[in-house]
Amino acid sequence: MQVAVRAHPVAPEFHEPPSCPYYKYPSGASSPYGDQAMVLLRSIAAAGELQPTHFETSLAEFAREYPLRTPPGRLDNATKQFAKNVAEGRRWPHCGAEDSQAISLTKVALLACRYTGAELRDKCEAATRVHQNNDDAVLYALASAALLERAILGSSPREALQGAAPLMHESARRCVSRAQQAAAQPLAELLTQLGSELFADSEHAEMMGRSAALPCAFIAPCRSLLSDSTYTNVVRENMVGGGDSCVRAMLLGAVAAAAGGLDSIPVSWRSKTEAYGEALALAVQLAEHRTEGSGVGDV
Repeated sequence: MQVAVRAHPVAPEFHEPPSCPYYKYPSGASSPYGDQAMVLLRSIAAAGELQPTHFETSLAEFAREYPLRTPPGRLDNATKQFAKNVAEGRRWPHCGAEDSQAISLTKVALLACRYTGAELRDKCEAATRVHQNNDDAVLYALASAALLERAILGSSPREALQGAAPLMHESARRCVSRAQQAAAQPLAELLTQLGSELFADSEHAEMMGRSAALPCAFIAPCRSLLSDSTYTNVVRENMVGGGDSCVRAMLLGAVAAAAGGLDSIPVSWRSKTEAYGEALALAVQLAEHRTEGSGVGDV
């Protein structure tokens, strides 16, 4: 049974002024996760494929320059540790941070543009380990790739989850089951509950459910896709859920858009998003590389 997401009386997207307490940015600009994701997208497009050493160099340059921008960009812990490793002379495949947060999920949609139907799992692991040399980060990136690949190839989000689950690691399969159990539960309530359940020893347990910590940041998008796969509905609900909503949105939005098509993203949202034009052009370019000789249809 599908449960409709409750409509919000005030649309949370493009809130004026932007309300994140941790960094300042103009309305329509990308979050730090989005800016970071563009580094990978540009790297794959420039090389025509994922080249881990090229991505490493590009990400290290981004980490040096991003905090110096106006307004300053905010680096997450994984990127700070990665940059420290590179500064100390560590290179691929030893440069990645020992960090298990859901930063790995933000790479999956970009890689899927190029590798759906062939090599997606291997490329997801390689790109993740450039940045986060951590088994849990890889595990959930691969689970997300299995989910998104099926959505791109024509499955509904619910069908994609069902089809992808048997290919996931046992830990990720348990997350899908947890999401299925919570399909009718309000997202904000679920996030609080997950924090209390999974981080009971932390004095900030309830907040941890809204952070970029795994597995919470994987369970939440799965639950949203099971309750209502309409792009605008799930993205808005995710925003209202609070916390590190951007990291969750980069998987959630990709699957919902793959199922609903480009027209499911409101034109007003596209026009207000500064990086939209470049991101779309690069995604189309990568999809063209992917379809050459692969027999895989257009995304």
